[in-house]
Amino acid sequence: MKYIGKIKVGEEEKILSVTKKNDKYEYFLDNNSIGIYDPITMYGMEAKILFKENTLENELSDNIKDEIVNLIDNIDENELKNIQPNYEARQVDALEKLLQIDDDEAITRIATVRLDEKLEDKEKEEQKKEKENIEEKQKILGTTKNVTIKQEMNFNDKVTDIRDLGQLISDEGKMPKLEGKNFVKMGIIESDQMDNLKNVNGDIAKENTTRYSFVAIATDGTVVPIDLEQDYQEGSNPLEENYQISRDGKIEKDDVLSRFKIGDGSFSIKNGQYGELQVYHSPRKTLGGEGIEGNKSLDIQLETDNVWERTDEERELEGEHTTGYRSVERSYQEAKSHEVEGKECEKLEIEDLDGKEDSKSHQPENERMENGYIKLESGSKITFYELAQMLGLYKDGKPDEQYAKQKFEEKIKESNSSDLSSEQIIAKIEEEYNEDFMPNRNR
Repeated sequence: MKYIGKIKVGEEEKILSVTKKNDKYEYFLDNNSIGIYDPITMYGMEAKILFKENTLENELSDNIKDEIVNLIDNIDENELKNIQPNYEARQVDALEKLLQIDDDEAITRIATVRLDEKLEDKEKEEQKKEKENIEEKQKILGTTKNVTIKQEMNFNDKVTDIRDLGQLISDEGKMPKLEGKNFVKMGIIESDQMDNLKNVNGDIAKENTTRYSFVAIATDGTVVPIDLEQDYQEGSNPLEENYQISRDGKIEKDDVLSRFKIGDGSFSIKNGQYGELQVYHSPRKTLGGEGIEGNKSLDIQLETDNVWERTDEERELEGEHTTGYRSVERSYQEAKSHEVEGKECEKLEIEDLDGKEDSKSHQPENERMENGYIKLESGSKITFYELAQMLGLYKDGKPDEQYAKQKFEEKIKESNSSDLSSEQIIAKIEEEYNEDFMPNRNR
């Protein structure tokens, strides 16, 4: 309480004081509240006190209220905020009266304590303890110095047509949460190095039975395991083959070294041609049905340190917005349709899986070509050597049968239709070369 002055009420002299709480002021006569002042709600009003009704035993008379108002008007808001105790004799008397000290007792010493300083000290102490706790937790976490990161992927790289890698991990509840850590990458380590890491709870990371494991990497180099369950849905054989779509749009059937569940789909890892690790994502499994393979993945290569940005066509195969749940089902079975007598097609490209009948990279070899021959609709055959002679394609004085074959395959792809016969395709090539060699043609 802050002392303001004395007010005579009847035969008794009472102390007028004020206290501040939550930016509001409350006025007292001795220990009795008589009114308040709220600078916000009473802004613009002349009065600096709003009297309460039925204060004291009897209502204050108008004369007493006027006297109180006059005392309060002599101080402004800044004075109220900054007023400091003045321990003169009269104020000591007032304090003794407010505290109801007996006649045989007296205030002998008054000390002031700045409560804000104490609070500040407490906050500093709490901040110090929090910092110590964080530092202690960091001591038990691994960093990039404790493990060898074999491959990295940025969380902001697109995976599907509407989600990036970080969103996918977060949406499935697999993103590590650790105060003060900003995880920006997913990395791959050898599973036997999981012993060097601890999870966000401080527990030693569980080692997977498969060769590789996934981790999250923070901006400061902190490494925390990503808790992904191994995928055994495709059988106990770790070398189970699935169709894989590489960064260059090529499609092949191959196995993987490690596969983990993520939502309805999976992440998988395999060794590349030059020993680099390749990472794939399948958004879901095939449903299958009568005569149709089920529980299969369609693995689409993800962007990594040594794999540049994927094409829109690749992301569309993982479509969530436009193609929906059936995208993997349709694409896998379309790839399967190119197999001949159980042997996968070696020339599949991404346009062969887009669900469009008029979009084909090639025709199956056994339909038009066989053992170096072109099968004609008439039933006869022509070699690429003969085709090169027919077109006048020579190299080093000899018919260039490799180039003739290349042109034939290109024209098949360019024609984009299975309705054309081999004779018609040859005619198109011949027509093209006749135009190229016309006299007015500038080659």
